[in-house]
Amino acid sequence: MNRTRGSAWWGGPMVLYAADPARRTWQLLLDLLVVLWVVLAVWAGTQVTDALGGVADQVRQVDDAGTSLADNLTGAGDTLDGTPVVGDEVAAPFDRAAEASAGIAQAGADGADAVDRVAFWSGVVTALLLVLVALPWWLPGRVRFVLTATLARRYLRAGGDPDLYAVRALARQPVRVLARVPDAAAGWRRGDPATVAALATLELRAAGLAGVAPDDVPADAPAAAAATAPAARPAPPRTPGGPPPGPPGP
Repeated sequence: MNRTRGSAWWGGPMVLYAADPARRTWQLLLDLLVVLWVVLAVWAGTQVTDALGGVADQVRQVDDAGTSLADNLTGAGDTLDGTPVVGDEVAAPFDRAAEASAGIAQAGADGADAVDRVAFWSGVVTALLLVLVALPWWLPGRVRFVLTATLARRYLRAGGDPDLYAVRALARQPVRVLARVPDAAAGWRRGDPATVAALATLELRAAGLAGVAPDDVPADAPAAAAATAPAARPAPPRTPGGPPPGPPGP
């Protein structure tokens, strides 16, 4: 393969949509529906996160209340600690209560953080599950179309013979589709450019591309190769009573 054909084979943009207007419109509609479904999935995920985030806000209120109570008890303990003679004994219960309140506040803060994490990942999982509902029936066919159409167009732009797609049409297309091409098999064997172009067009349109014209079919069609093949020599007649003739010569 020369440099020009190699660059044509590997280069060029990918084919995202079919050349046929009706098929292209259907593909665009499906892509739009998938995009809307993804947006809906992300919205549903944020709704789950916000709902669980409300629980975190309520738990955080416990943290705020516990912190406020701890501060008040600490302040009361500090005030009573200055009482002569009995200051330490009177302030001790308040200090212990302040420590307990601080522990409750810390537990509330930890619980709120845990709920926040659960809320975030619950939203992410919800969005992913909804997206995965749509991907199995949309993505494989979409990828298959893009690869098939892109490789076919690059093959033709690199100077590939449309006869390859004519052969594929004879092998793959239903009989009712091949019936649209008059005398398809015989015309292909003769190397008729119009027949080869019509068969190749059937396969290329199934791949999402436009067809080819008879002028795009090279002159060395299948019939040309058959015409230049050496004919086998006929077997010599058998002589009565003689040995059987040997195999025909080359």
